[in-house]
Amino acid sequence: MCILLLVIQVSLALRVSLPVSQKRTIFLLQREVYSSANSNSNEDNEKMSPPVSRAPTMSRGVLFSQVKRTRKVSELWSLVEELGTLRDEREYTIVISAWGRVRKPDMAIALLSQMENEGLRPNVITYNAVISACEKGRQWGRACALLEEMPSKGLIPNVVTYSAAISACEKGSQWQKALSILQNMQSNGVQPNVVTYSAAISACGKGGQWQKAVQLLDTMRMHGVQPNVVSYNAAMSACEKVGHWQTVLNLLDQLKCDTSLEPSLISYNTAIAACAKHGQLARTQELLNDMEIAGIQPDLATYRTLLVGCEIEAKQQHSSPFSFDDTDQIFQKNQHSSTGSTIDPMAMLKHIIADMRERQLSDITSFKLAIAACEHAGHWETALDLARQRDAALTKHKSSFQHRHDDTYRSGKNSEGLTS
Repeated sequence: MCILLLVIQVSLALRVSLPVSQKRTIFLLQREVYSSANSNSNEDNEKMSPPVSRAPTMSRGVLFSQVKRTRKVSELWSLVEELGTLRDEREYTIVISAWGRVRKPDMAIALLSQMENEGLRPNVITYNAVISACEKGRQWGRACALLEEMPSKGLIPNVVTYSAAISACEKGSQWQKALSILQNMQSNGVQPNVVTYSAAISACGKGGQWQKAVQLLDTMRMHGVQPNVVSYNAAMSACEKVGHWQTVLNLLDQLKCDTSLEPSLISYNTAIAACAKHGQLARTQELLNDMEIAGIQPDLATYRTLLVGCEIEAKQQHSSPFSFDDTDQIFQKNQHSSTGSTIDPMAMLKHIIADMRERQLSDITSFKLAIAACEHAGHWETALDLARQRDAALTKHKSSFQHRHDDTYRSGKNSEGLTS
């Protein structure tokens, strides 16, 4: 069977025509391969479980409506089986898009080959769907190959096509290829939009090319394309990755100055990470104040980053122990410190832990970070207290899990008793 499947896959990849009688066999074999490949994972077993049979009286229109909505592999298999033979380009495109949505690019590419073997001519929308499927499935090479073959099929890529291909390159950390596609689309007279530029900026960020990422923001404006929050966040992330916290703060200020945009939680988290990791703990406090004014609540990622900042600051300061009763006064004093001044990491740490506990956001990683900060500051008693809290939280979590497991076991035994 493995040899047969290999032949089938190679045939599809090379666009070799197969007899119509074998297409149903290919479909079933591909389904069997996906099911067996995921048999060792409980989660994937749920996704790839055999579909529940449907009433054959369901109309074709209703079936396609469900195909457009579903995000479950097993449900999509069932719907495709019930649809049977796809009749035209539109139906193929809908199903191809669905396979992309559930991150199965192999199935999308196989359907593209099948429709060509049926004598149907894919259009630009069909290719966009397949390229998007490759992007979601992190198959940047296939996405680029499909883009390059379109002219030979008499098809002209549009902005959606190019944007999907650039996004695929971004997910594959191929910043040079992403910029090459961006240049090609402009040479071909296709104007990039905000989605295109944002994907290219993100690609540069993943490749460590922070200067190119920032330059693309200027290029957007020069070409009359207004950056959005995603564009700014991508550029800020590019700078944060290489430690340019000043540039991150400058970009955040630009974003705030744009009256049509508002910074998001991601914007602030990126800025806080840039400052916290480079000894700018006082600036993180200012950013927290800005978040509060903007009505944005910190999340677990925010708090974890702040704890990392506390640890770094503690290393730098080697703070001497102080009475925990005086923490609030010290915190309030430092809270109004000028930009660039120091802030007591232990005072800030106490408030972070308190906020996390109040919002029920504490986790084991956060405790580890907080304990590390205390150790570096020489606050061993606080570190031991946090360790006890961590152990208590672990015990509570294990107890809760055991109770759920026992309830599930008893429920299963009761079900067996009822059916026996």
